[in-house]
Amino acid sequence: MYKNQMPGVSTRLPDPDIFFYNAAHDLLAPLMSIKTLIDIMRNDTEKQNIDNYLNLIEQSIEKVNQSIGQTIHSLKNRHVESVSLPVDFKRIAEEAIQAIRFIAIQRFVRIELVVDQREIFFSLEQPLKSIFNNLLSNAIMYRDETKLSSVYLHITFDEQGAHILFKDNGIGIEEEMVEKIFNKFFTVNHDHEGSGLGLFIVKSAVENLGGTIKVQSEVGKGTTFTIRIPNGKP
Repeated sequence: MYKNQMPGVSTRLPDPDIFFYNAAHDLLAPLMSIKTLIDIMRNDTEKQNIDNYLNLIEQSIEKVNQSIGQTIHSLKNRHVESVSLPVDFKRIAEEAIQAIRFIAIQRFVRIELVVDQREIFFSLEQPLKSIFNNLLSNAIMYRDETKLSSVYLHITFDEQGAHILFKDNGIGIEEEMVEKIFNKFFTVNHDHEGSGLGLFIVKSAVENLGGTIKVQSEVGKGTTFTIRIPNGKP
């Protein structure tokens, strides 16, 4: 069952840690893409390729500008409640994948997206972006470097709402750790740099949309997140 929530309305999360983490996260992905492209350019002297790289860098810079603009807008309107509007899950997911595409290529992570959205779905776009962005970043951070990494994102819909299946073949999570991964500032593996806020934000965003999230994981095999989000149609 989904948590009770007024249709079409979601209150903002007051925690400043979440706001500033999201803002930093939205800037980090395009900046990392720029760094990756510069590294590639150093080893490629073909002028046509260089021109393509520069165009991609320009696109990443534009994403930084957009993120800064959205952050400023959010700061100005942080006390305003949001109303659910029609959302395109495929576009939101593709934008999240695009933001980390070069990082995924550099680290040999294959991402597969399948979306079957045939009806209008009402929700809040920003929490959905947070869910996809953080789960993708988490999958790349905790990939298993001994094998070809893969991420499978499957989104389907029924009368109850949206069903999001997010599966990776990363290092996995020890059984005794699974219940703690959504805790604020908790990190699974101290060998990986992380703030411990990513999955906390994912769970907060899901609950803010009136949804639920479950996780299954096995060390050495990977992790699967199952998310359900109700249609916020007015």
